[in-house]
Amino acid sequence: MALLFSCIFISFFPTNNVLADDFSGAWSGSYTFTNPGYQIGGNLTGNINQTGNSLDGKLSVTGTRCTNLSNLPLSGSVSGNIASFNLSYTCIPIGGAYEFNFINGTLVNNKMVGNWQVYLNGSFYASGTFTLLRRNAALPAVTLLLLK
Repeated sequence: MALLFSCIFISFFPTNNVLADDFSGAWSGSYTFTNPGYQIGGNLTGNINQTGNSLDGKLSVTGTRCTNLSNLPLSGSVSGNIASFNLSYTCIPIGGAYEFNFINGTLVNNKMVGNWQVYLNGSFYASGTFTLLRRNAALPAVTLLLLK
């Protein structure tokens, strides 16, 4: 009589390999911040490219104190379904260097929701929330794994 033995090996060693969701595509949405006495907000449109866990692309922003900003280069990173990226620009009318940071942008079903912060000449200036929707999004690919 023959005995059949089967072994399953499970790794209990931690790994830093977090699979990143795909943030590539054309995006549009808005950002808002309400403070007693004034309101900041506007529209966001652009394209994001992802290579591994790195992001780059261009984003246009309306409604800033520096008027409308077109095709600002963005850079950032992804971990799982969360992205963080930033835009840098100089505002001539106000006379300062701005850093527009988008943080904790959580992606669920082609919708990214997160927070933003603006720094003026290295000092905190304002913050709020943003929402971006992926335009012309294709249905997610399905991968089947067949086991024998």
